[in-house]
Amino acid sequence: MASKSRRVAVVGLGAYGIVTVKNMLEVGFDVVAYDRNEYIGGLWTVTTDPGKTSVLPTTISNQSKQRKSFTDFPFPDDVPDYPTGAQVQKYLEDYADHFQLRPTFQLGTTVTAINRSEKGEKWIVSINGPDSNATEEEFDKVIITNGTFHAPVVPEVPGIDKFGGEIIHSQSFKDPNDFKGKNVVVVGLSNSAADTAVELSKVAANVYISHRSGACILPRINAKGKPSDHTETIALNRLVGYLKAISPRLTRFLYTRAIEKSMYATYPIIDPSWNLLPAPPPTHNIPIINDHVVSHLTDKSIHSVPGIASISSPHTLTLSDDTNLPNIDALIFCTGYRATFSILPPSLDPTAHSTPEYDAAPFGTSVRRHARLYQGIFSPAHPDSLAFIGPYIIISAFTGADVVSQAIAQVFSGAYPPPPQPEIERCGFGEKWRSGALVE
Repeated sequence: MASKSRRVAVVGLGAYGIVTVKNMLEVGFDVVAYDRNEYIGGLWTVTTDPGKTSVLPTTISNQSKQRKSFTDFPFPDDVPDYPTGAQVQKYLEDYADHFQLRPTFQLGTTVTAINRSEKGEKWIVSINGPDSNATEEEFDKVIITNGTFHAPVVPEVPGIDKFGGEIIHSQSFKDPNDFKGKNVVVVGLSNSAADTAVELSKVAANVYISHRSGACILPRINAKGKPSDHTETIALNRLVGYLKAISPRLTRFLYTRAIEKSMYATYPIIDPSWNLLPAPPPTHNIPIINDHVVSHLTDKSIHSVPGIASISSPHTLTLSDDTNLPNIDALIFCTGYRATFSILPPSLDPTAHSTPEYDAAPFGTSVRRHARLYQGIFSPAHPDSLAFIGPYIIISAFTGADVVSQAIAQVFSGAYPPPPQPEIERCGFGEKWRSGALVE
């Protein structure tokens, strides 16, 4: 058990932060949790603020409630297999109340910096509170749980300065009615792109999804009438891990074929002109979960077009196949986010000392999402006092964050000390990291 005098700072009170607070309290730490927002739940709280990532009022979870719940707090029976965004937010509120976590929360409080103390034994957390007063707090441990939706990424497009319409990132997409009667291009092919295009198809004159690579698209309920994510089991994951150790290339091939088979089981006819297949392996880009985008592509209320090569005039795009797309009123970039850790010194930024593979990978790909941390969690320099939940992508996010934060609690309490530094360096920075981090 940790002494009650040992303090832990948790930065971020989305789902990851909330469950981390609970698990750190359970092993006896004195916990203080910060969030810049006046509410908990992070992106699961609907907001019209264009500078904050959030679900829409129409959002439905891409994960089933069985895969999304924390380990000791299931969703209520009357919640459907795939809860709405509002139901997920209520679940998080109920979780905080059930475990009496709110006394640890400091909302409306922005963490501006995290540094080691002069003697190097403590962490100094600089904050701006609701009253805008800057103060510093001292902690023994710090856990950063503010996810990866930090800085929106908009790729460089030649001639974009010529475009005469509206340009936004999906972070700022809050109301499809803002684009009523317009011709809109959604840039990218991802879950957010599919969701955005489907919402726009209800009100826009024409909706185009512009993409350079393919994607597998699966419905929430598979052809057998079961939640699609229920096909992934512990036994299957163990088999995949075993196969990966023998042949990563064969594993990617088999995994990709299995996902494509599931896709064809629901959608027997996939028009080649949509350019969905071949798709990148699921180990690099997770499948899109969407119940409507294929039917909209079929009835042409959504059009699939190649990537944008350049913008040749205020409302005309030149595509990568040298065709033109005229009369475009708006571009919505669903092109991911860049994780930033500016609150940390550069020496502790988990993305600062990367591999050539990491640097060369496009933003939004799985390679780029994996920060360089021991076991994807702990700072190599301070594994017993600085940890992260979010940079390392987690399948079954809520459950995964719960289990990961339990592991952090065991390490930080001293019940399971980290290995010697040479082993951490070897695992965190060597070939093992580069190969192992790519399979999610």
